[in-house]
Amino acid sequence: MLLERHFYKVCIEVAGADSEAIMTLHRDIYWLGRQWAVTGHGIQAVNKKLNMRFDVAASRIWEEDTDQPMRELGWFDAEDFAEALRVARRLSQETPAKFQPFAGGEK
Repeated sequence: MLLERHFYKVCIEVAGADSEAIMTLHRDIYWLGRQWAVTGHGIQAVNKKLNMRFDVAASRIWEEDTDQPMRELGWFDAEDFAEALRVARRLSQETPAKFQPFAGGEK
């Protein structure tokens, strides 16, 4: 749990002065990549400009082609997303209770 809180703090610090560029993530962050994070919600894009449009709920991480809507977009980091997907799938098997719906002020 301490590691999860540390990642949340890191995300907040990354937002820093340019908080418009970073989206508030689910309170539980298990992995933080360059563009994607694995959170208690599932896989979330860190960039606020994406406005949650490409986030993948935990209930969908086993679907094929979850990255299909993003493949042709210039900003999409396929390698980072693939790693987020691997981490999310592993966590869902090891401890499914980690994935919880949003509550309160988080995304």
